[in-house]
Amino acid sequence: MSRRNRVNRGLWLAVLLWGTGAFAQGNSVITGTLTNAANKSPLENVVVTATSPQLQGERTVVSDKSGLYRIPQLPSGTYLLRFESQGFKLYERGGILLRIDRTIRLNAELLPDEGLTENVEVVGAPPSVDVGSSAAGVTVDQDFIRNIAVIRPGTKGSASRSFEGLAELAPGATEDRYGVSISGSSSPESQYVVDGLSVNDPGVGTLGTPLSVEFVKEVNIITGGYMPEYGRSTGGVLNVVTKSGSNEFHGSVFANMAPGSLQTAGTVVRREGSVISAQGSAHNLGDFGFDLGGPLLKDKLWFYVGVAPSFNRIQVDRQLSTFEICTGEDDNGCKKAGDRRKDTTTGFSQATPIEGTQVSRFADERSIQYLGKLTYNFNQDHSLAVSVFGTPRSSGGTNKYAFSDDGEPEVCTSLSCTGFVQGAYEAIATRRENSALDLVAKQTSSFFDKKLLVDATLGWHHQADSILPSDGSGLGSGKGLSAQSNIAWRRTRNPGPHTIDEFEALPDPNVCGTT
Repeated sequence: MSRRNRVNRGLWLAVLLWGTGAFAQGNSVITGTLTNAANKSPLENVVVTATSPQLQGERTVVSDKSGLYRIPQLPSGTYLLRFESQGFKLYERGGILLRIDRTIRLNAELLPDEGLTENVEVVGAPPSVDVGSSAAGVTVDQDFIRNIAVIRPGTKGSASRSFEGLAELAPGATEDRYGVSISGSSSPESQYVVDGLSVNDPGVGTLGTPLSVEFVKEVNIITGGYMPEYGRSTGGVLNVVTKSGSNEFHGSVFANMAPGSLQTAGTVVRREGSVISAQGSAHNLGDFGFDLGGPLLKDKLWFYVGVAPSFNRIQVDRQLSTFEICTGEDDNGCKKAGDRRKDTTTGFSQATPIEGTQVSRFADERSIQYLGKLTYNFNQDHSLAVSVFGTPRSSGGTNKYAFSDDGEPEVCTSLSCTGFVQGAYEAIATRRENSALDLVAKQTSSFFDKKLLVDATLGWHHQADSILPSDGSGLGSGKGLSAQSNIAWRRTRNPGPHTIDEFEALPDPNVCGTT
């Protein structure tokens, strides 16, 4: 019996001190140059104000002598910029989409109050090119997640629709056994960051917190060229920002279901010479839940909460059969209905199911995801966000199979299970528990008219994994299956064929004859 207990804890502390050229992880920047529309000269002391539904209050800066303005430490969202200066007409520009970890440039020309009497309508698309880094990749937001089904059944965290599944949208990303491979690297080589906290499994490097896409505001999938703050990665980077509250109450109730009846049964893989076969069939996979966010104090204190249970079930049918080698069509018993395969040496091999020996068991996986977040705005120069989220997961148990770390049932590859059930249930089946808990506090501050920026993130990632016998008996307890040694039997004195009833209990021991 395979047994393992592992507890991993990670403490994450990052403090970034930057000047005006800063690039702060998880925050974005809008910058640009302001000029006089009449003579193209730079404009100084123009008041630039940024507002957004995703921003508490407003952010205000003033342009310098060269006409340059810069608004740092902005959360991703859609922004409206307002430009005001004495002697010039008010100018507003809306619909500016700011992605996570982006720096976009918006230049503007202001019209003098005198000399121009006609209205001028400016038509053009808002800027979207990131001028602050050379990173390559793709960004996925909630509009995309709501309208496009991108999470496939059969991968890790598939029941809860983990954000890792979105990585396959990036060029050069493909699925591997334990997640998504980016640019030729394996999935454990990638970096997974949620709200500024690394959530990699400290033991093996895979994704430790497969958070549901329902709680995700935006995912930045970086395939190359990322900045130095994304350390400890030789693959890609998945930078996730979770949802937060706003000045208006908002919420949703959701449910997703993939019925097994709509899935085509897998091809039965036969093993020559084996009297044991098994095949899996999908039953159901899905999740449901709710989320709610809003203000406790408008423009001051926001909250967000969400809960989402998920489930995954596959039925595994195990069958015992008699096995005969037929050298000709007249051999006794070789005309019975059964599975025939041509053997070029001996003729035909035939496996006939034994009545009353089929056993059906479920492979079950259950998880519950939760997220709580508070965002407090001290003033336009100082803000604090505190979030807690977790993804406890369990599978297997008495008379059930478990799901392994790669998202597959422990006794199957996809729905083909024959190669994994060559032994007693008690020796194969396990009970698995995986619990991930993350705490993050993120402080964003600016000093000296935003010339000095401070971004501090303090986080704690706690993960506990266990693989126990199917009866749940603890390690070293001396009880149940945990007290039985893992012994492999091998015939040395009589290496010839043996009947299955030496290892399995049959309704009629004589059905296999004697050998």
